[in-house]
Amino acid sequence: MKRSFKIPEKIKRKIEREFPSDFALQQVHFARAILREETKGMSKNELVAFYKRKASDLNPPKKPRSKVGF
Repeated sequence: MKRSFKIPEKIKRKIEREFPSDFALQQVHFARAILREETKGMSKNELVAFYKRKASDLNPPKKPRSKVGF
């Protein structure tokens, strides 16, 4: 499930001021801000479960390869 989160302009401007000439660092900090909003109010156990789900989304289990053919 994808959720969209729009970074508030105040936070966006702050990040752009902190890293005016580094687009890559801006993107890292935008991602951090989004994760902070998504996890706001979560307990430690909920955070662990959240990040495990995120990791499994990035690394889905591999399907076994067929032994038939090449």
